[in-house]
Amino acid sequence: MLSNLISFSQNENHSSFQVEYLNGNILRHKKKMSHLAIRHPKGFLLSWNKKSSPKNKNLAAYNYPDWGVSFSYQDFNNATLGEIYAAQINYSFYFGNRAKNNQFYLKLGQGIAYNTNPFDLKTKTLPLAHIY
Repeated sequence: MLSNLISFSQNENHSSFQVEYLNGNILRHKKKMSHLAIRHPKGFLLSWNKKSSPKNKNLAAYNYPDWGVSFSYQDFNNATLGEIYAAQINYSFYFGNRAKNNQFYLKLGQGIAYNTNPFDLKTKTLPLAHIY
């Protein structure tokens, strides 16, 4: 399930605020890790984006991408996997004609994340793996 709320400003800056709710499944891709896929993960994504100006002719080749910052939270509903908090700077590249309200885009970002229960490289286990 994905829910989305977008708010646009009416000034020359053309910035927007976006809220997305995330709810899904963990795919059971390895049998020895199937004990981790017990509940549905959920979370949210908060984004602030600013549209590129059509006055900048250098960005015309990229269909005037948006740029912005995002914060996300994801709870795996599993004590072994923990929760993730992340912040990033992102660009949104649009495909097709934006003048016709084509909403297909690719969002790429670079940032930092914090996991409440990280993987231990020395012991090759998760800290709370002994619970299961």
